Amino acid sequence: MPSGVRSGRFTVADVVEVWAPTGGGIRSWVEAKAHALRERGDSIHLLVVPGAETRVARTSGGLLVEIRSPPVPRCPPYRFLLDRRSVLRALRQIGPDVVEIGSQYRIGPTVQRWRAESGGRLAAFLHTDLAGGYIGPWARRLFGRGIGRTIERRVRAHLGNVFQSADLAMAATPGGVRSLCEMGVEAPHLLPLGVDLATFSPGRRSSALREELLGSDPEGRLLVFLGRLDNEKRVPLLVEAFRRARQAHPNLHLLVVGDGPLLGRVPEWRSQVPGFHHSPWEGCRLGVARLLASADAYVTAGPYETFGLSVLEAQACGLPVLGVRAGALAERVDRSSGWLVTPDDAEALAVGMGKIASLPSEGLRERGHQSRLRALKGGGWEAVFQRLFALYGLPPHAVPSESEPEERRQRFAEAR
Repeated sequence: MPSGVRSGRFTVADVVEVWAPTGGGIRSWVEAKAHALRERGDSIHLLVVPGAETRVARTSGGLLVEIRSPPVPRCPPYRFLLDRRSVLRALRQIGPDVVEIGSQYRIGPTVQRWRAESGGRLAAFLHTDLAGGYIGPWARRLFGRGIGRTIERRVRAHLGNVFQSADLAMAATPGGVRSLCEMGVEAPHLLPLGVDLATFSPGRRSSALREELLGSDPEGRLLVFLGRLDNEKRVPLLVEAFRRARQAHPNLHLLVVGDGPLLGRVPEWRSQVPGFHHSPWEGCRLGVARLLASADAYVTAGPYETFGLSVLEAQACGLPVLGVRAGALAERVDRSSGWLVTPDDAEALAVGMGKIASLPSEGLRERGHQSRLRALKGGGWEAVFQRLFALYGLPPHAVPSESEPEERRQRFAEAR
């Protein structure tokens, strides 16, 4: 039996294979979960992630274990967790009751082994279309269409094995649930992500920020995108679409918020694309809400979103959304709250931006209001985690022990 059960304090562990100190939907999910566990006061949260060096530290709600890992090639600041032995040692020493994996390629078999040894529970969440969104396109570019498809199928089969073996398989959208069913998973759970509705609100709108970006133009329209600057997110296509739209609509401005592999292209875009603005990744959630709420619409060109947490945050801030008819966006955005266009079509996206530039303010506000209603209907994080913790089997009443996180930290440090 896991030590969390023996001690009377329930321990939830998140093991994340690819991690960055800045941003990301998985990071937002993990941090919101850690906060919810901390609010309960009867549980410990363990986070195992790749880092620059191996270290263990106590956090406000539990423990952080960073394992020395190499950077992901051409994808700073992300690191890839390759040291499976250290992951297994951490889980053995700390003894969680349930381990959730949000990326399953290499870490999946390691956590499967821990589960077989300990009798703990394994949860797997489909956060990313790893096969179709990352490995498949990379393999087709490198080896050609035929071999690339074979590699993608094998990766999907491997992931399917991990999800099939899990005690709890989850996805955030109906499309994600269908993907799990296609992998052979029986009865996967639909668990939409949440949003902090108090933080992400139209009330965060800043006239000072708008004036800084738009100047004194009363007809100025500010578009915003928040996410990793990467080809997978189609950021170059997004900027190209904006360049085209701006030629016909000089009142348009685009604010891109984030860091990533394409950060080096920001000076080029600033100098060559009028109306383009960039802000680095924002670690403060209130700061993110201010950036979103101060815009007129949210825009994204990424076709591989499995949920689109930043889209939900933008909707909560009262922004209509312009996206592509693919992935989770097809389920998150309807005609009343935004626009969807063909994926990988810069001209179609530019036309959509032109509609935003030309739409009367009343029309934008109405679509923004409908976006906010969709976010409210989905509910906040509290309802999400109440259901998740019930699925985990977290007991309704546990006995807190203030010294236990420190005892576990010491145990892991001594075993290194």
